[in-house]
Order: sequence, then C-alpha cells, then structure tokens
Amino acid sequence: MNIAKDAMKLVKQDAIPFAKEGFSTCSPVYLATTSHVKNTLGLYDGYRDVLAICSTGAHAYEALLHGARCVDVFDINQLQLIYFLFMKTAITVLPYEEFVLYFSLGDSEDLDTSHLLSVDLYSKLEEFLDDDVKKVLGPIYKNFTNEDIVYSRMVRFHHDITLSHLKDIASFYNEKDYYKLQSILRSNPNCIRVYPFSLEDVPKKVDGSYDLILLDNVLDYYSGLSINTPYKVDQFIKGGLSCLLRDGGRIQSTYSYGFDTDYFSSVLNGSREEEVDDEEIYFGAIPMGSFFKRLIDTNIDSLEKENLTVPLYQDFGGYQYSIFDGVDSCDGKNMVLTYTKKS
Repeated sequence: MNIAKDAMKLVKQDAIPFAKEGFSTCSPVYLATTSHVKNTLGLYDGYRDVLAICSTGAHAYEALLHGARCVDVFDINQLQLIYFLFMKTAITVLPYEEFVLYFSLGDSEDLDTSHLLSVDLYSKLEEFLDDDVKKVLGPIYKNFTNEDIVYSRMVRFHHDITLSHLKDIASFYNEKDYYKLQSILRSNPNCIRVYPFSLEDVPKKVDGSYDLILLDNVLDYYSGLSINTPYKVDQFIKGGLSCLLRDGGRIQSTYSYGFDTDYFSSVLNGSREEEVDDEEIYFGAIPMGSFFKRLIDTNIDSLEKENLTVPLYQDFGGYQYSIFDGVDSCDGKNMVLTYTKKS
C-alpha cells in the first residue's frame, strides 16, 4: 500500500458531498470531530489508560484533558492517521490563534476557507513533522492549493467546523484547554500511541490493559465488517474487546445521532435508567429539527434494519444507555451505549 500515491489520487478527484463512504487504508479524512466528545467523555471518570478510535484525535485529547495518563489510538485509515499526526504537531507547536485559524472556519458569516489547512501552515510545521507525514503531505502541498485540498475527495468537508460549534463539542478548541493540552503533549510526547489497524484487529494486535475503550460511532459501519450482525457485534464486545479491560472498565460501544436516538427512544417507549441526572440527560420523545424528521419519515425501514443500539440493549443485555444534548440544535439528542466489565 502506497499511501502517498493513493492520497495524491484522492486530492485529484472532486469531493462527493454527503457520501457515506466506507473506510479503507486510504480513504477521505475528517477535519474535525462530528460527535459531541465533551458530552461523551463527561459520562466517565476515574480512567487512566484509554484505548480510542483515532479519527481526528478528539477523543484522545478529551481523555488527556480529564486525567488519562496514556491513550492508545487505532484507525484502519492510514491517511486519517497522517492527518492526526499533522494536527497533533500543530497543537504542540502553534499558538492558539494560529491553530484555530488553520483548523477551523472561525465564526465569520462567509465561511472563508482561505486559511483552512493553508500552505503557510505546512511551511510552519514542516521541520517538526515525522518523515511519514512529510512523505504524504509534502507533494500534495507542493502541487495543490489549500482550497484544492479542502474541496477534493481527500477531505470529508460536509460537517460543521465553525469555531463556535467546535468549542461546544470538543474542549481543546477553547483557548484555556488548548494550552493545557499543548503542555501535556510537550511534557510527554509519547502519551498517545498510534496503531494502524482496524477495529476487528484490536483484540488480536493490541497488547494493553485499559480502564476505558472509546469506539465513537465506528460500529455504524458494522455491516461492512466481518462482525456484521448485532449478535456478532455483541460477542465481539463482550468476548473480544472486554478482554482488554481491567475489572470495572467500560466500553463506549455505540454513538447515535438524533434520528437513531429518536428511533431508540420510540422503541423503548420512553423508559429510563434509574441513575440518570434529570437535569442533564433526557429520555423518551426526542425533539428534532425538520431535516432529521424527514430523514426518519423517508428512511424508517433502513433505521429498523441498521440501528444497532436497539438489539444490543434489548436482546443481549449488559449495556446502559445515556442520552444527552446533540452536536447541534437540529440534531436533537445524541446517545451512547456503555458496556461495563464486572469486577
């Protein structure tokens, strides 16, 4: 696999808006998290060693900011790992004002992309980058403008990356937490370890013991894996991933956006967990924006077929659900399922 060559092919192609492309060793990259990372990590405490899906690194950074001493990350998409290392270097060396200039759209109404991932950014980071990162991104920045890159198929650019939105969902986009994270990364450059392989390979290839495992929404794509039924997913979590947990450790198993959360809640008829804080987490009928309601109206059959949270919770047991404010007002409520390994 030649990641540099395959990345060059992607940047030469036009973007495919809203395409739900599967993941491979070289597929389009996310520029920022699409999940509410702050609310997700707010559900857990007392963790020191964490294993997480890598993506942009937001889950790893949130965990470090809240007491984790080491985070191991994995991702089948090696191009996404290149982007993660690129952004991690930027966090380590750039002042906050420059980081948000290059890695967000700010809060201007015209959504100016002229600074986003600009050539100036690469020039400032080049001397600090790993050779693997320079091998992939160097030829791209030499031959394309930043807007060529942003609007190419190499980038998943159909998610909100305005600064105000990112501040709401991930702590390190706020100045105080950014400098706290920068201090952590500078004082311990090896606090995040990277594994370039898929979720299915994690139990076989990761040699570690963890208090918390974060999968975000990677299991949204379970039907394309060998763990391609809810039963197989349940067995993978309880018989595979759980072997990496210490007693009492937890796996954030699924992450659902508004339409899946609403479907889950409707199936359970508004039932709720006893330990939930009424002021922060809500159950039952979930109000949502009209866009997502239209999605449900037109795709209820696919929801029934693909929604993983309902069978995991109802049919197999051992999972707790938590529902919280979504990534934006139109998205209603988001939720996660958590599996806890018994002591």
